[in-house]
Amino acid sequence: MEWFLSVRCWMGCVLALLLAGCAGGPVSDGSGMAGSDAGSVEQQRTLRQFRQDQDLRRRFLGGWHVDGSMEIRLKDDVRRHRMELEGKGNRWIRMRVFGPFKNVVMELTMVPDWLRLVQSRDRVRMEVAADSEGMAALTGLAFNPAWLYPAMIGCAGNLEGEVTWDEGALSGVTRVGETLSVNGTNGLLKQRRRTGVAGRSFVVDYGWPERKRNPGDPVLMPEQVEIRLDDDGSMLTMSFSEWKFFKGSSGVSEDGAALPSFPVLYPELGDRIAP
Repeated sequence: MEWFLSVRCWMGCVLALLLAGCAGGPVSDGSGMAGSDAGSVEQQRTLRQFRQDQDLRRRFLGGWHVDGSMEIRLKDDVRRHRMELEGKGNRWIRMRVFGPFKNVVMELTMVPDWLRLVQSRDRVRMEVAADSEGMAALTGLAFNPAWLYPAMIGCAGNLEGEVTWDEGALSGVTRVGETLSVNGTNGLLKQRRRTGVAGRSFVVDYGWPERKRNPGDPVLMPEQVEIRLDDDGSMLTMSFSEWKFFKGSSGVSEDGAALPSFPVLYPELGDRIAP
């Protein structure tokens, strides 16, 4: 039971600390970049590619599925599980964590109105409201459930204000205080966010396919997401295999009722957040 509670706590880290959703406005044009080479072609190309990637990722808010694995390091304890994620944009999201013999040991379902966590082995089942208070009651961390999917596919807020250039990467801060590192080949490299719960600071590193993307290729998807807690060194690593996206998401539940979308984090997105 203690292990499952630890997994549940880390599930909160997965959801809360994959950070905020896509922003819909234009990325900084580089006018705030520091240094004498602020107007270099490479810097401008990196900003332009990052903006194009964000536009493409917003179009992926339809049906989707990805298989993968997770490794959790809590002090001297290391646990590994297979997992899968699926959903229909921001209408519903489901994460399953598997134990031996493909048994589902934990399932977390998120819809705009409620969140449900089920632990199969001890038959624990909890449902809470789909808001910051509900998520805090379920996982111990207060955050908006609408953050999950945009962050899973590598979306972030706009770079605001001064942007710096160092060793082929841009660094800047978003309007919600996230620190981003971006390059022109893959896009998002690293995000840092300080949570509102006990002021804990988390660093998220993205791993991307090693192949170089050519002009006209579809946007790359993360192969690995690593989350580290600054204060105690705990670490969660999620590795993903092939991402699958499906067109024609109906937004209708199994009983035929229309499903609402999660609240939009950034007003400029408007209805585009829905599939």
